Amino acid sequence: MVFPAMRHSRFEHSLGTYYLFERIRDKVAESYLTEDQVKLLGELALYHDIGHLPFSHTFEFSMDILKYLDKDKYNEILKKFSGSQKLRAKLHEYIGIEILKKMGKAELANLMKIVYMGPSDAGQNKQENLQRIAQLILNSKDLDIDRLDYLQRDSYYSGAKYGYLPIDRLWDFEIHERNGNFAYLYKYKSLDDLEHYFLARFHMYHSIYNHCVVEIYNRIMAFLIAKMIADSLIPTSLIYDTDEVIYFTEDSYCGS
Repeated sequence: MVFPAMRHSRFEHSLGTYYLFERIRDKVAESYLTEDQVKLLGELALYHDIGHLPFSHTFEFSMDILKYLDKDKYNEILKKFSGSQKLRAKLHEYIGIEILKKMGKAELANLMKIVYMGPSDAGQNKQENLQRIAQLILNSKDLDIDRLDYLQRDSYYSGAKYGYLPIDRLWDFEIHERNGNFAYLYKYKSLDDLEHYFLARFHMYHSIYNHCVVEIYNRIMAFLIAKMIADSLIPTSLIYDTDEVIYFTEDSYCGS
């Protein structure tokens, strides 16, 4: 309704995130990881959004409404994933973990769980290095390859100019470890480029993601989805049953 050229998909974003990982693969490989762990990290970059339901975050917003429309179905969905009435991560991240398990990728599923729900309490070792570096480059909440891809991609397709970022200069970093924590280490000359990134992110959210008309339609759609779940037009199994959820698309439910 507001940005009609924004017709790109999660699939494209997933490929883009993997491409950005390949751009920094050598920096990751040099930073405390084995080659097999670097390969696993690349797989996570590719699969990180595999659990998204139709209309992605809008479907997740519907859970907040379902809580009031049908508390029993809301609790049923949450307990299937977390065993409680509270989620430690986003719904699509729980679904993604279950899909990866179904694919026989238990190690990757475990890494995804740690990245999006917090690092393990293990001692300082290679495995923990993988977990912490994965969290840094994929889910840092500040600067990571997931955000770098969608900011550029959404900027391009919306026609806004905010997300045109100096990517080559943003890659000019090292991964530094101190007291068990990993962080990016940039040169002073990168300060302006980092400021550009954070300002671009702010303006993208203000002008595009949180645009008033976008938000209105998000809430209308979220209410519709919640009402359809409450009225059993969308079975709860389509959300948590991995045999069914992979066939649940924005166009239809195809069935296995």
